[in-house]
This record gives sequence, structure tokens and C-alpha cells, in this order.
Amino acid sequence: MRRGTDSGYHRAEAFSDAVIAISVTLMAYELLGTTGAETSDPLGALRAAWPSFLALAMSFLVVGQMWIVHHNLWRFVREVDQGMLLLNLALLFFVAVLPVAAKLLAAHLNGPLAPLRVAAGLYAAVALGQALLFNAALRWAWSKRLFDMGPERYAAFRRHFLIGPAIYLVAFLLNFASPYLSIASYLAVPVAYLGFGFGRAKDEP
Repeated sequence: MRRGTDSGYHRAEAFSDAVIAISVTLMAYELLGTTGAETSDPLGALRAAWPSFLALAMSFLVVGQMWIVHHNLWRFVREVDQGMLLLNLALLFFVAVLPVAAKLLAAHLNGPLAPLRVAAGLYAAVALGQALLFNAALRWAWSKRLFDMGPERYAAFRRHFLIGPAIYLVAFLLNFASPYLSIASYLAVPVAYLGFGFGRAKDEP
């Protein structure tokens, strides 16, 4: 399916954007809902909901990273095949599951350590899964000649796309020592992808 001559590419991209947007919306609703709307102490209700706010902030960073990387990957795709569509669908599964993992994490942030470790481990596994699938899609598209890019740009993408799996693998491993350290490690996401631009590859020389 040729980009610009067939609607298949545009349908895949539009579907992906829709799933990501719906995931963010569902997270906000599931985690916060009507917090503070049915109480005489709305500020107290907001303070009590800090685990939900933290889980939402973390998840917004993760989904934002997903969207940035997805955009920067797909803008160089000139064709799509069945394998690329299946990899993209698998990636979107992790996007769809993230609100569930975020809600579970928020529910246990203020509780005992053992269930929090399970929730934080599941959350890190979901984040790691989507990052690994991005790398799989990158390599698949290159091997099938679906990209409109040269080898220098592809090499830059390969280097930059390792940042996500590295962050989420560290988060997963830190969870065995302390789930709080695992949660804190997600601060590396905005630093890497927004501060240093690791979500994109520079132009070829």
C-alpha cells in the first residue's frame, strides 16, 4: 500500500491516533472521574486522590512517548504490509491495556508493599512491551523496504529507539528493590524524549 496513493496507510495512522487519544481519555476518566464533585471538602478529596494524579501523570508521559515515537516512525513509512499492520496492532494492544495498569497502580500506591510491587511490575511490563514492539516494527519495516529513509537515518533511529526499552527495563528491574524507585525512574521519559530529543532521529548528513 503506497503512501499518498492508497488509503490503507492513512487508515492505519488514523486508527493508531484514535486508539492513543481514547486511551488518554479513558485514563483520565477512570483515575479521576468525578473526584471532589460530590463532597463538601473538594480540596481534601483532591489531596486524597494523589495516587490517581501520580498514576495519571506517569501514564501521560508514557503515552506521550508512545505518540512521539509512533509519529516519528510512521512519517517515514512509504508502504505498509500485513506484518507491519500486525505489529502496529500488537503495539496498540499495550496502549489499550495501559489504563488498566495505571488504575491498578493508583489503587495500591497508598497500600502494602507486596501488592504495590505487583502493580508496579505490571505497569513496567506494559510500558516495556510497547517499547519493544516499536523496535520490532522499525526492524520489520527496514527489512521489508517499507521506509523512505537511508541507512544513516535508520541507524540513528535504531540507536534512539533503544532509549525507551532501556528506561522501562530499568523501571522493571528496580521494582524488585523498591517499587518507589521504579516509579521515580519514569521521570527519565520526559528528560530523554523532550529534553534531549531521543524520540526522533536527526537528518542524514
